[in-house]
Amino acid sequence: MTLRREGGPPPGWEWASVESLATAAVRAITDGPFGSNLKTEHYSDSGPRVIRLQNIGDGVFRDEYAHISREHFERLKAHEVEAGDVVVALLGDELPRACSIPAGVAPAIVKADCVRIRVDRKRVNPTYLMYALNDPELRRVISPRGVGRPRLRLSDLRQIQIPLAPRAEQDSIVSEIETQFTRLDAGTALFKRVLTQLKTYRASVLKAAIEGNLVLSESVIAERERRPLEDAALLLGSILGHDAPWRLEGAPRPPGWCWARLGGIAALKGGITKGQTRKPADRLRPVPYLRVANVQRGYLDLREVKIIEATDQDIRELALRVGDVLFNEGGDRDKLGRGWIWSGELPECIHQNHVFRARLKIPLDPKFLSWFGNSTGQQYFFAEGKHTTNLASINLTKLSRLPVPIPPPSEQRRIVSEVERRFSFIDRIEKTVTHHMARSAALRSAVLRAAFSGSLASTFATPAA
Repeated sequence: MTLRREGGPPPGWEWASVESLATAAVRAITDGPFGSNLKTEHYSDSGPRVIRLQNIGDGVFRDEYAHISREHFERLKAHEVEAGDVVVALLGDELPRACSIPAGVAPAIVKADCVRIRVDRKRVNPTYLMYALNDPELRRVISPRGVGRPRLRLSDLRQIQIPLAPRAEQDSIVSEIETQFTRLDAGTALFKRVLTQLKTYRASVLKAAIEGNLVLSESVIAERERRPLEDAALLLGSILGHDAPWRLEGAPRPPGWCWARLGGIAALKGGITKGQTRKPADRLRPVPYLRVANVQRGYLDLREVKIIEATDQDIRELALRVGDVLFNEGGDRDKLGRGWIWSGELPECIHQNHVFRARLKIPLDPKFLSWFGNSTGQQYFFAEGKHTTNLASINLTKLSRLPVPIPPPSEQRRIVSEVERRFSFIDRIEKTVTHHMARSAALRSAVLRAAFSGSLASTFATPAA
């Protein structure tokens, strides 16, 4: 395993192993207790803290809490951490991943797969070591072992070589890194606020659309043009029958709108069940099918569409058509009722039993229906769904009773056009902000690369006024 970044250290610097930078004290570098020394039953609601992988961010201490009793802490004091110690994650992505212990955390110990390093401060600034371990050039050449989640061995961590600047220069480098990171953090915080505001604005656009407040209503336009008001109830009555059970009276609505149960205006269908028992005579063939993971809130994620064996009859009955509106049965609470529209992305595709299909019988724009289901309709799904610990689901019967607002067709078209116009604007801003956030992350990496190649001051120098 390569244990240092490529190239030699800058003039006047040296290579130094992590082990050589620790104090002379016994167990200056230590990992957490394993096995029966720290088990689930040892945790408590208060007391000294346990520093776990969740606490070790990329140069940032994450304030996640876990505690053990003072009595058990005293038995594990060999694994104790103090303010200023460097802690390193040995398991997970982006290894080695390190942060410093801030003031106010102790008393605490590290857990298994976490390492505490107590450095000789006369030789190395602990923050300098932390940043050196997070250097992307070092990560690029280290190849942690393990299948699934990568793992770094403690013995390898000890032997990692970092480019060590003279002690006084280390302090200057740390100061410059933190100056640059403070600027980048301020920009990132601003970008996050913008994304939050855009999310709020997107929700407000949908709320206004669903409530008839986004565009001029059909009643206003009909009055201006001195023509009869289009009435959705009359239109649906002519299609479904005026005495049909689709009608839902009593709900507040703008002039010309009506309400109906989803089951009255659309044919609903559950999908294919994985692992179902088949008859020996059944002739099966492979076909793509949509899972809950494919059906997101407001879009379809088709990066991974799985294949299932199905009969020709199954495929005929479950084949998706352009305009079908999809609703998730549930799972995690955020998946309950979420969905989007099938637009013929694949020439042949069916859906799993945890994804419901609604095929409209009336001139209602599928986007309007799906937007309603993903916004205001969520209140119905949460109220009528079945809830267990961290899970929720809605069945086909409950879905069929979803109350749906139906605007007149001409107002629908104006609403859909205006929502798409505003969403297009939001999407462009989100794309720009996301690009700048990615650039900010890249600049953080560039700061560290420059710091440990000896060129930080020249690369990020502030231009003279």
